[in-house]
Amino acid sequence: MKKIALTLLSLFLITPCLANIHINPSTVESVVKEFVPADKVVSVISEYNNQLKQSNGTGISAQKLWNICAIAGWDIKQASGKSQCQKFVNAMVSRASIKFYHACAKENKGKAGYICVDDFFTNKIYGGTQVNLTPGQTLAKEYARLKHNDSTVQCKNKFDPGTLDDTLMCTSHNQNAYYEFVFDDLEEPKDQTIKNSIQNAICRMYDAKPTTAGCAGGGTNVSGTATCWGASCAADSAKCEKINQSMAKFGYIAEYKNGKCEINFNTVTKQEDLKTAYGIDNFVFCHGIQVANAPNVETYLKQYVAERTGVSESSVKCDSGFNTYTGDGCARNGITDFKDDIKTCRVGNNQIDFVFDDINEKWKKTAQGGVQGMSCIVTGGTFSGKRCIGLGEQQCNILRQSNLTECPECRAAKWDDETQTCVLPSSASAQNLQRGINITMIVGGAIVGIVITVATVGTATAAVAGTAAATKSAIAFTAIETVGAGIEVAAQLKIDAMADEFLVESNKCKDATCAKEMLSQNLQRMANLQNDMTDAEVDAVDSEMARLANLIPDDDEIWATMLVNGTDMADNKAGFWESWEPEQVWRAVGIGLQLASLITGITKWAISKSSRIAKSTATIKQKFTRAIQSIDNAPENTLTTTQMAVKRQLPNKTKAIANANELDIIDPSKLTGDDIIYYDLWKKYAPRNQPFDDFKAMGTLDEIQEMSKSWIPWEDIEYRNQLINQRVEFLMTDKEAMNLFQSTRSFDAVAEQYPYFANILRQERELYAKGVPELRSGFAGDYSTFNPELRNFVRQRQDLTSVQDKIETTEEIYKRFLNQSVVDEVASLRAEQIDNLINSNPTYKRYKDRFYVLTPEEKQKFATDLIRDIEELNGVDGSLSTKVLQDDNLPKGVGASYRPTHDTSDKNWQYLNSETHMDFHKKQNYESFIEDLSHEVGGHAIDYENPNAGALGAQLQNTIANRSYVQSDIDYDAYRKTATEQSAYRIGAATAKTQSVDGLIVKEFDPSNGFFYSMLERGGNDAFLIYTELVDDGRKIMTPSPDMVTNITNVRDGKAMYQVHGDDIYQIEAYFDEIKSNLNEHDLDIIQEPRNGFYYIKALK
Repeated sequence: MKKIALTLLSLFLITPCLANIHINPSTVESVVKEFVPADKVVSVISEYNNQLKQSNGTGISAQKLWNICAIAGWDIKQASGKSQCQKFVNAMVSRASIKFYHACAKENKGKAGYICVDDFFTNKIYGGTQVNLTPGQTLAKEYARLKHNDSTVQCKNKFDPGTLDDTLMCTSHNQNAYYEFVFDDLEEPKDQTIKNSIQNAICRMYDAKPTTAGCAGGGTNVSGTATCWGASCAADSAKCEKINQSMAKFGYIAEYKNGKCEINFNTVTKQEDLKTAYGIDNFVFCHGIQVANAPNVETYLKQYVAERTGVSESSVKCDSGFNTYTGDGCARNGITDFKDDIKTCRVGNNQIDFVFDDINEKWKKTAQGGVQGMSCIVTGGTFSGKRCIGLGEQQCNILRQSNLTECPECRAAKWDDETQTCVLPSSASAQNLQRGINITMIVGGAIVGIVITVATVGTATAAVAGTAAATKSAIAFTAIETVGAGIEVAAQLKIDAMADEFLVESNKCKDATCAKEMLSQNLQRMANLQNDMTDAEVDAVDSEMARLANLIPDDDEIWATMLVNGTDMADNKAGFWESWEPEQVWRAVGIGLQLASLITGITKWAISKSSRIAKSTATIKQKFTRAIQSIDNAPENTLTTTQMAVKRQLPNKTKAIANANELDIIDPSKLTGDDIIYYDLWKKYAPRNQPFDDFKAMGTLDEIQEMSKSWIPWEDIEYRNQLINQRVEFLMTDKEAMNLFQSTRSFDAVAEQYPYFANILRQERELYAKGVPELRSGFAGDYSTFNPELRNFVRQRQDLTSVQDKIETTEEIYKRFLNQSVVDEVASLRAEQIDNLINSNPTYKRYKDRFYVLTPEEKQKFATDLIRDIEELNGVDGSLSTKVLQDDNLPKGVGASYRPTHDTSDKNWQYLNSETHMDFHKKQNYESFIEDLSHEVGGHAIDYENPNAGALGAQLQNTIANRSYVQSDIDYDAYRKTATEQSAYRIGAATAKTQSVDGLIVKEFDPSNGFFYSMLERGGNDAFLIYTELVDDGRKIMTPSPDMVTNITNVRDGKAMYQVHGDDIYQIEAYFDEIKSNLNEHDLDIIQEPRNGFYYIKALK
């Protein structure tokens, strides 16, 4: 087949081409064999040659290639056939060689097929379109599309710089045409100039006069004394829609308003408004990375997204322009740096906003270093400014090949055998440039000598030769009059090498012993040097400290030491480690590592750099949490003295919950003698429906201790779930570990490379070896209670044929067989379980804090996940888990409904499955939500699905409690006395009170803030803004004054009202009385318009 194909291609002396895109015969063969079914290969190549012959050597158009797809058997009228053909054509084009020509050269200008555009993007002498390369390419393509009806233009990834202008060459895929576009500037660094140029060019392409945004009249739009206007094009609505299609390619919006086509450059001002998907960090390319908006940047972004989403790079689309970002999280500090930049990419409808320190970087050396830093991150390393930490030699060589392809002007990455790291020469040069600027600031006027001296510091050996280089620098400065400055620079150069030295050594650290040593030896130095590090170094040090901390097992003595020695009563009163601020976390670390001098310095570091050391802070805080969970769950006879000290500091949450809800439970602190040990065994092993006295009656203490050796404690089920969550979390957050697992499908393979993961796996397997069931198997306890009296009662009540029989049976169960103390014990336990689940899960805490603004879908997701965790924690078989459904038809006054299904042919009413129904549209109050959920699932679902984990037990629940259940609409008193309702109501109330946030505060508005609002705040959770629009008494929208105080005055004077609408209506309905009272105090009132349901804030009189 290969010989036949090659023979067919060799019949023609001309090289097959696609309108200026020349395809090698061997390329045609390889692509055809790759995509076309084997029995169609000869026919396809034959047709290809036939089309080529008919073109007389001028080339095959894209349309003709589509026709060839029919020979391959792909029906392009069908989506699957069209997709396959598109892949075939794209592969052919992508592997071709593309020719570009200077269409404006004297020998070509004016010839057919040569299109010179030298009067649109440049004003010849001065001025014109000033952008950088990527938006320049898109502008050129738009021009060809609009002015030459050519949508198949491909532009060169380099431009030709000139004295006055820059030129960009492009070639058409589908027309025999070569383009050359002359721009005023294709490496413009000023943000606003670029935006203005894009707007100006697009407007003119549509013959619409552009108006650049600005102000006139001697003031600003902030002071309110100037007349200001936004960017626009003079176009009607129809043309504006077309302009919007072009502007969208840059990430901008054109909208017809106020009789013109207004342009919105989509500035983002808050971190929460950044869009992301697939768990991608918006700031992954932020710290220390400054680039020019060029094709290689887009290539690396596409590679990064494709790798994390499992799609092809061609499925990732990125905007050609950029957006301004003025929120937190990157380099903006509001003093020396007022904004960052956004580059947006998409996979389908999923938008990902990548924040850069600068995407229009002026200095070429800095931009090249930034691109090399991006390549490091895309490869899976940690960018430090000089090195790509975490890569092995093979990965470094792959990175080198990427550099050679995507950044040929960069000095490619290389492996350094001496330091066993991957060195980034261009990034190191960029960082040295930054160092040079810093040192210039130290010395003042001695700029030239200093830059020369800095240049003598080697990039690859700075960590090793830092002292020598510093000495050399000091000698060099003896010729400078400012000798003191020379000494200071020498010290500075030595300091500069320390972060790099730490990263080199840390890169070699792969176990817990080394990790503790590295943290002990370097944490103090890193804290002291933080102000001298570049952004990239701080980010790399942060990542490495987080990695080192994860190497240390949760049950290592070091964490207990930190917790015991690094806390005081003030910390404990604040809620122990859970509510620690960053400075408290690092204070404990410093003390635990015996770094006494760190205590003062680390506090300043944590406060000033908390946003920059977020990874290590979060990791260590999480390690504290896991260490405490490990200590809390471990038998006391296995704990060290230090770990026991931690356990004694843990707050007695069970007692606090019981006191808050007036629950009748046993207080273990009041027990004496053997009862203390009995109690511990009872809590660990007994079915939860068994009273304490009944447990003790099972035998002597020695007998029960002997029996318990073969029992599985309830806490092991909880610990199993924690370990599984830790295992999953580790794989989800460590890309390399996940890749290793996916390639080997072996947890053991991951454990060999990652000690932290190995420790999790070891503990998990130890539990299974003890007989702890796996996650989806369920656990009903070690034994069931049996009450002979209950058995006899059941025999007497076999036939419950009437409602009265059920009512009487319920009354008897309530009086004789339901232990109220057990009900309270289970209520206290369930409230504590749910509280622990929510406070240990950041997602749940976020749901709780933002509950009042969650969508119904988010509330349903919250309920679904929390219910799953509650059931797993209480040993429910995974096949019996409860489904959560949205229900718009719940009876009035019913917040939720649990609906089990039984096998009615079984005399014991064997449970099958269940559903919990809620109307999430009406659930506006968090306490109501959590009370209903814990009632239905923590109570009823557990009673049905695993009754030994509830207050009823298997004997009572499975023999008669189900069949004697009385519905509330039949007899409400009997309904409330049914065993499962007794337990469920107690659980719901205790959980709601435990979960209740602090009392409601309606914050007073302050006109001086510049906005009119009323804030709702629940116990330190997110505050909610009541969004308003200004209207007149006829309910017509008014144009608000730039001076918001004037608007408030107009409302007070009865000239205007504020209209409240949208989701804010729910907030007002929930807290109407409090809001009304607050407004009345300020001579304002709130009313509701019956016709539209909107609320209006108006003058009180």
